[in-house]
Amino acid sequence: MAPGPERVIVPQPANRDPGNFKIGSLGTFRVMSRSRVRFGLAVLLAAVLMPMGTAQNSVGEGSADQSSALPSPGQTNAQTAPGRKKLLPAADYRRVEALSALQISRDGRWVSAVSTPVEGDGQLYIKNSDDPKSYVIPNGSGLQFADSSEFATYLIAPPKAVADRLRAERKPVTNRLGIRRLLTGEERQIEGVEQVNLLRGTTVALLRRSRPPEEREARQDFTLIDLRSGDTLTLGNVANIAWNDSEGQIALHIKANNGEEGVQIFDVKSRALRTLTWGKESIAQLRFARKAPVVAWLAGTPNAAKDGNAYRIAAARLRPAADQPAFVTYVPAADEKFPKGYRISDAGNLALNDAGTIAIAGISAWNDKPKPLRPDETANVEIWNSRDLEIVPQQKVRYPRNATRTETIRWKLGDPTVTRITQPGREFAVPMDQFEKFVVIDPRPYESSVSNGWRYHDLVLVDGATGDRKVILAKTHWTPEPSPTGRYAAQFHAKHWHLIDVRTGNLRTLTDKLRPTFEDLEDDHLSPERPPAAGVTWFAEDAAMILSDGYDLFRAKPTDSTPPVALTQQRKFGLVHRVLDVRSDPEGLRADQPQLIAQLDDNTKASGALRLDPDGKITPLVSEHAQIGNFRLARDTDRVLFTMGRFDQSPSVYVTNLAFSAAKPIVKSNAWLSEFHWGKSELVTYRSRWGKPLQGVLIYPANYDPARRYPMITYIYERLSDSLHSFIRPIPWSAYNEQVWSQNGYFVFKPDIAYRDSQPGQDAVDCLEPAVQAVIDRKLAIDPERVGLIGHSWGGYQTAFVTTVSKRFRVGVAGAPLTELTSMYNLVYWNSGTPNGEIFETSQGRFAKPFWEMPEKYFANSPVWQAHRRTAPLLMAFGDADGAVDYRQGVMFYNTLRRMGKQCVMLVYPGENHGLARRPNQQDYANRVRHFLDVHLKGERAEAWVTDGQPYRPIVTAPPAGGS
Repeated sequence: MAPGPERVIVPQPANRDPGNFKIGSLGTFRVMSRSRVRFGLAVLLAAVLMPMGTAQNSVGEGSADQSSALPSPGQTNAQTAPGRKKLLPAADYRRVEALSALQISRDGRWVSAVSTPVEGDGQLYIKNSDDPKSYVIPNGSGLQFADSSEFATYLIAPPKAVADRLRAERKPVTNRLGIRRLLTGEERQIEGVEQVNLLRGTTVALLRRSRPPEEREARQDFTLIDLRSGDTLTLGNVANIAWNDSEGQIALHIKANNGEEGVQIFDVKSRALRTLTWGKESIAQLRFARKAPVVAWLAGTPNAAKDGNAYRIAAARLRPAADQPAFVTYVPAADEKFPKGYRISDAGNLALNDAGTIAIAGISAWNDKPKPLRPDETANVEIWNSRDLEIVPQQKVRYPRNATRTETIRWKLGDPTVTRITQPGREFAVPMDQFEKFVVIDPRPYESSVSNGWRYHDLVLVDGATGDRKVILAKTHWTPEPSPTGRYAAQFHAKHWHLIDVRTGNLRTLTDKLRPTFEDLEDDHLSPERPPAAGVTWFAEDAAMILSDGYDLFRAKPTDSTPPVALTQQRKFGLVHRVLDVRSDPEGLRADQPQLIAQLDDNTKASGALRLDPDGKITPLVSEHAQIGNFRLARDTDRVLFTMGRFDQSPSVYVTNLAFSAAKPIVKSNAWLSEFHWGKSELVTYRSRWGKPLQGVLIYPANYDPARRYPMITYIYERLSDSLHSFIRPIPWSAYNEQVWSQNGYFVFKPDIAYRDSQPGQDAVDCLEPAVQAVIDRKLAIDPERVGLIGHSWGGYQTAFVTTVSKRFRVGVAGAPLTELTSMYNLVYWNSGTPNGEIFETSQGRFAKPFWEMPEKYFANSPVWQAHRRTAPLLMAFGDADGAVDYRQGVMFYNTLRRMGKQCVMLVYPGENHGLARRPNQQDYANRVRHFLDVHLKGERAEAWVTDGQPYRPIVTAPPAGGS
């Protein structure tokens, strides 16, 4: 290996504000009153990462100058006297940055994040958690810390302006690799790198080099680089690659210029490269065993009359460099039991068990090569038969997957025969117990073209050695969640969790003695069953499993027949808990280590964390009226990285210990926003007309003055109250941006909507009218005569319906709304190809029966059929290629309102789907939405397109750069 010709850069660390940073008192663990709103702890990382001064001592060593806690929940980003603040100029919206890709090194000493502005170039920040040392990498991304925490690697993209120019000139846009020695700051850069992977347990990085697009699929160049010495070794003509971290070996699929292919093994420690196979056979599906020096691949030869290669399975157990590998192979043609007319397919998934003793692969029918047909002599017809299990549009969308569908076989390495695991049809195999057993999902007994969209299947236990089959659970809907070893699987069925032991074939109920149900009780779809309240969390080596009833956590041991033990008992207080997988351990969560539990108060939306010790003890750590989350736990220490923010407080990053006794601010985001007015958010509680307790988020105008009167925009979908503490960036081209509305002098209200049986439109009315009244009753400076309603898709439907039948709202803006439900029922969800009837009966539509059994319900909840009641002006928008809501739904409503002489404007964006993709269209729609609302809620003078329309004119565009 020889060092490459890359340059070395030694920058000065960016040390800003080296003084200690005082923060507030530790948030206490609080038990709040009960709430009935679902868990939604999702940290909004909308921030700019700015290094701040931090205490000089290590985390956990608290000092008199350093508060060991979090900022007070009352603290905001205000640092300027109120009288001197101003509204955020629209031109500055693009500056507000979002935080992503937060990481912490194994020793907890380094953290990193990428900050990206609404528009422009982002930056990668690397910060030392013990001292002020930090590094800023413009356009950096994809950071990885080496296991030793000595190095970090990342990719560096060209500036956006440069990248845009290169694309316009049809030139390649390539990245550089940065390698940073963290303590000294020394950086090495390597040109032309697309991807980098650090090999676990080493200081070696594997780089994928940039190649022209026409060569990228066939073969690529890889470079191995030792981060310490800088030595490099380039591996060329690589078509595929696999590596085994535990053995320090890399398998390479090589394609030579003369058409020959082979498999080579590179040993990272010895730097030895050896060839396992070479020749004319095609190589596919290169795989390594996870815990053994065994590599496998498919080797294929073509057949002139057949479509696709005839593949065999080859495998090699690698031995020390001085010894030859032990080879084994499976050849279907030599196995009389191999299914006739089938082949091993390169579209299937070749996999090895951990020990490298058993492989699974996919087989498919081996069809004759299709005869070429002349288009002018061939009929172009689609045959739609009412007995199709999938309608033709769905078949077209799924054709790539259906055409490559395979069945599963199992091969014990060295055996002359294989075991067929799945049967022809739509069976799907879940490998269990290191491929000794399989749980097969078999939907065939319940498949029918007469369907409301709800699917059932049997769970079939298949013996990997014999192929013997046993139904262990019939007619279930949910799929199993295998344990880490595959010995067990958790299965949700009939409102409860069950445990499958695949070795014995036994199935037992786990939770029936704990609660009447473990369903998500807030799910109000009219499907035959509710989903589970939460998934299962498994610990490594099947040591334990954590179950949730939606609020409390229960720990069970698969080997213990006693009922699961309650870890938390706070359901009655409305406190929701989830185990967090935040330690980057490839083996998963370990039962002998402390774990973090996220907590959300459903009533107040306060969030925080608890610690679960191996003995089951729960220790409260922190709870604040803020959005706390994005936890990352250092793998080798007890250091924890997390973020905290609110609607009026851009998130900041902290490092603490597992006791949360020494929380330390590392970065503060968007500090410059303290110069500007910013709104605040409050939680509003109300009840639907049928008594359902609900909540909504009320956002104040950024420069709120109680002496003024403000209009209010009500933005809806279904449940939005969990966004109370979300920091929202103002995005100029977003038509539904709460922060832009707040900055432009609007109250914004985001109420929750619940549903009953078969009246989704009226249910929205019966939730929204009391919701808005609850806000009006707060006696704020809101003009009750200037309230608008806006939503998109399902929210657009609710907007179109509610503003048609209700007098509460002065104006409506509906993006892609459903308007006539019987016709919509009979159309297709073109993006997926599925019949819309399924959506109405078992999903969002919430109708108990098809339209012909209750037409009056469909008519009563259709905006078109209620259009005669409409008085409020409406703005609709569609893309005419909308694959979710057929844009002719808009045409129907437009024509109906036009015929009735009622005010309506419909915007149609040619070629756009359910959401606008082109930036000019996004900006146009956002501008028109804001103007339409300003006209009807603020009394601004209307542009001609609002009052009189705008004549059609074709768009004339300039030729592309360099074109004629």
